[in-house]
Amino acid sequence: MDTRSCSLPSNVVAAVSVSTHRERGPPGARVNPAKASAYIIFILVKNGRSIIVQSEHIPGPVEKYADIWDSLTYDKILAYTREHERLLSDRLSLIASLIDTIDIRMCQYAFLVSDNQQLRLVGQSSFDISPITVPAGWLSLVRESDIEIIEWMDDRAHCIWNGRQVDVYLTCSYTHRWWVQQIITIAHLFDKFKIDIIYEPLALVSRGSKIIGIVMARVEGRLVEMRDRSLVYGAFSQLQAANIVFESPVTAHCLLVHNGKLRFTYCLHSFVQYAPDDKRKEHYIESTWKALGRLFNKLPQQDNARIVDVNKWSYKPILLNYLPSPELILRLTFKYYLKGKQDTEKNTKNAARREKNVQSVKTTKLDRNRSRKYILPPKSRLTSIHTAVRSRTIQRAHFSSPTDTQMDTIPLAAQTGWQDSSFEESHFERRV
Repeated sequence: MDTRSCSLPSNVVAAVSVSTHRERGPPGARVNPAKASAYIIFILVKNGRSIIVQSEHIPGPVEKYADIWDSLTYDKILAYTREHERLLSDRLSLIASLIDTIDIRMCQYAFLVSDNQQLRLVGQSSFDISPITVPAGWLSLVRESDIEIIEWMDDRAHCIWNGRQVDVYLTCSYTHRWWVQQIITIAHLFDKFKIDIIYEPLALVSRGSKIIGIVMARVEGRLVEMRDRSLVYGAFSQLQAANIVFESPVTAHCLLVHNGKLRFTYCLHSFVQYAPDDKRKEHYIESTWKALGRLFNKLPQQDNARIVDVNKWSYKPILLNYLPSPELILRLTFKYYLKGKQDTEKNTKNAARREKNVQSVKTTKLDRNRSRKYILPPKSRLTSIHTAVRSRTIQRAHFSSPTDTQMDTIPLAAQTGWQDSSFEESHFERRV
């Protein structure tokens, strides 16, 4: 892809994504979750060509401290998160030192392996990967080099093609190399059944003679609200009638409403069509309806600021060739959970502070009421003060347009136009 809009120099390797992928298996060959393997995936880019590097799993803080996670303080969570970032940075530094040992132009995947206490990268040619199949004559082909990439998102890339902003879905890991195939299959199926719940497919991305991705209209829209209940339930009823299920959890961050239509924005590979008599779909159908019920039950109390906006979930490229030092080069943050944890502790402190302020105000008012009769100046004193202010006000009436300096010297009463009663009241309030 064309990386000029990303400000990536030529002949420079950049890391554009770091994530954890757990093996699941394609539809019809699912892996038992208890036996599924997890990997750390690094997506690297050089001169517009990407390579996906798979390495051994590094447990994150949520996984490592699952038993005590909810009881941890914000400072503890932040410390564990920073430690995880350091481990990922060390792994990325190691890959950066080995990246020149393989030819990115000839490899689509690479694996970090250990042989006799020595680490090395092993590349796998794209010719050894099963090709993606597409329906004949469905969408036009666009060359990878004709797409200008803007930024890398979590499961796709935000690009410019044919003068418009689009989203391009590409393979993001070797274990999930079937994702793009499933997205293409389900998009064609929706087109066939006239099910309009995903963004419009526009073209297929090709690299040489192979299909490597799909171009779709850009993700945009608003969050689901209570008024959209019938729209959401109607869409899932339509899916069920076509024996199509959504195998991922239904949450607020994977649904948007655009131009009055429901749009799925995330996990498009989780749509699977089953045979009418296949009993395996019943589990997903039941869990989906329960998830929808929980979603709309929580909407009235849900803080929209805590919902992940998938259209802003992007990665900033890390230039591996231009490292200033071997220190931390990767800065990740579980920002949404950390923000929630920080807000909870902040709200607790603010509640205690407000309670203290209320008690302080009550005490101040009580002391004010007790001492008020001793602070009020005599009426004659108020009259003399006000007379002096009014006389100075009349003297300064000669200014047609006072400057800032002159305004600073004009008494406050002259600037605001106090009346007799308001001045007496304000003077009294200032004294007490």
